[in-house]
Amino acid sequence: MDRQLRKIATATRAEMESFARKHTGVGYGGSDIDLSCYCAIASYFLVMMGRKFGYNLSLVEGAAFDGSGDEFEYSNDEFADYDINHCWVEYNGKIIDLSAKQFDPSLKKVHVVGVGDNEYWPINRNNAVRKDFKVNWPNEQSPYTYIKELRERANTLSIKIAA
Repeated sequence: MDRQLRKIATATRAEMESFARKHTGVGYGGSDIDLSCYCAIASYFLVMMGRKFGYNLSLVEGAAFDGSGDEFEYSNDEFADYDINHCWVEYNGKIIDLSAKQFDPSLKKVHVVGVGDNEYWPINRNNAVRKDFKVNWPNEQSPYTYIKELRERANTLSIKIAA
């Protein structure tokens, strides 16, 4: 990942922590520390930010694993039934995950691994993910619930990054 994209991802992660603090209690007990329950919002926002700087990032949803090879399971029975349990971004053969700390607190805030990493199993990309956000994701975890605020934050953040 090049230096500019890392700067964008790092700034985006910090902005998502601020967003999560504002929306405490979103979804199923989300956290501003590990961004649990904010993977869809954070990934969507990173794609927005990347586009502002000319990066064509892919939005991906699929199954994430907990480091032991077992699929991470949410305690909420309604959401545990889905094969899709996580979102991340892909670019140039890399996975960029702003909320991976929810699976392993020792991971970096901007977690980057190769696309073939066995902790990630992609199921949908880009437009299929956006459609799924509108149809199958809980409203509290869908970026479309907060689209106006995300656009405002993206405009403000892009000015800070460009400075």
